[in-house]
Amino acid sequence: YLLLDRKHMIRLIFDSIHNGSALGQLGGSVPLPETISWPTDIDGKPMLHLLTLHIDALTQISPINLPNDNVVSIFIPYDHLYKGHVPLLRPTRLSKGAKVLAFKPGRNFINRNEHPLDPPLNINFEKTSKNDDNENLESKIGDTPAWLQDEIEIEDAKYFLQISYSDLDKNFPSHAGIIWGGEGYLFLFDKVASNNIFGHFVVQFT
Repeated sequence: YLLLDRKHMIRLIFDSIHNGSALGQLGGSVPLPETISWPTDIDGKPMLHLLTLHIDALTQISPINLPNDNVVSIFIPYDHLYKGHVPLLRPTRLSKGAKVLAFKPGRNFINRNEHPLDPPLNINFEKTSKNDDNENLESKIGDTPAWLQDEIEIEDAKYFLQISYSDLDKNFPSHAGIIWGGEGYLFLFDKVASNNIFGHFVVQFT
């Protein structure tokens, strides 16, 4: 595992999808199989695909009870004009916020949201020389979250990674403010729940 040495921070790196292989994808379309419906928000509108990571990438960090050919995708409610979706991503509103799905990719990449994060970017991991601690407010993966407020605890779920608003705003200026000035945190379950749900994605703000 990358984290056998848990001292150093592992940063999420985002770059062009033309720059070789990747451990995941930020934005763009999703290889959602026909057997799974595109996630919708509380008003029935198609959610926005935020990112997808390969299970074999996540297992470099910690064991996951899923086949290596599966992926984990995060979808969030999205209000392009007013960003009114962001309060729904608070940890206190799990049933109305993001959806985290695990599945075996289908044959075709699809999108149902009218404001996708395009063009998509590759996601890779980079082990840094920085000590990983609870003050590193960067996009990173591991077992040392940096909270903006009190620690978040979600029943039967484990923290895996966080993504900073600054990376999202820098790479997708057309979607600036997508999580306001917050940090997004991915939590995963031990096993897949009903409807392919495999965790939660929540946002904290200062």
